[in-house]
Amino acid sequence: GGVGDSHATREELRQRARRRGSRKVGIHALEVYTPRHACSATELEKAHGTPGKYSVGLLMREFCGPDWDEDPVSFALTAVARLM
Repeated sequence: GGVGDSHATREELRQRARRRGSRKVGIHALEVYTPRHACSATELEKAHGTPGKYSVGLLMREFCGPDWDEDPVSFALTAVARLM
């Protein structure tokens, strides 16, 4: 079977990958940090006087916001630390 052979067995494909020095690349882990304070999108709409803007227009269920000691850099560092 050639490289473009669509009828190759899985074992043949594995052997070809081994011969070519297959690289194990791709996303192997993912971490997401969410701020600890949240309110529902409907409560936020009531407070802003914009019914449906977040829950319908943006399909949000809740809004999360940072505390005084959190910022985008601390979000990133927290997520990276959890991956290590």
